[in-house]
Amino acid sequence: MQKSEAQMRKDFIWTLKSKGYIYKHFDKLTPSQNIEDHIFREETKYNYAVRYALTQKGRLIVARLYRKMGGEEEFNP
Repeated sequence: MQKSEAQMRKDFIWTLKSKGYIYKHFDKLTPSQNIEDHIFREETKYNYAVRYALTQKGRLIVARLYRKMGGEEEFNP
């Protein structure tokens, strides 16, 4: 494949983001004073990592997968 693990991970995240399945919930270098930000309090402004979250579209896909795995819905060939 001639790609590093980091590059493959970056491409995977970009693909999910461009298709609308995830979004940046916490962006790099922009921690605010919200209570959610204090969960990551060991991180400083300069090593704060980007955190992604599922969009509604992504949550619906995951819920449908769980229904299929639970036998409530059939897999399409």
